[in-house]
Amino acid sequence: MGLHDYVLFRPNDFTWDGLDNFKAALADEVFWISLRHTIIWMCTTIPAQLALVLITALLLIDVVVVYLRRTGKTAS
Repeated sequence: MGLHDYVLFRPNDFTWDGLDNFKAALADEVFWISLRHTIIWMCTTIPAQLALVLITALLLIDVVVVYLRRTGKTAS
């Protein structure tokens, strides 16, 4: 649908635009601002989530090891 002129209220009436929609998007300042915000968001949230998951896993493994040692269910 990116290559067509599509209006939601006229689903059967769409014309071929080719790459004009993409040219308009690349020429729009709002597109570049949105792209920059998306990249900043990804570069901050993905490492933060990864760090949070790793810290949680390390804390949980310590709790599990302590529990297993207290109950005598360890292999060693």
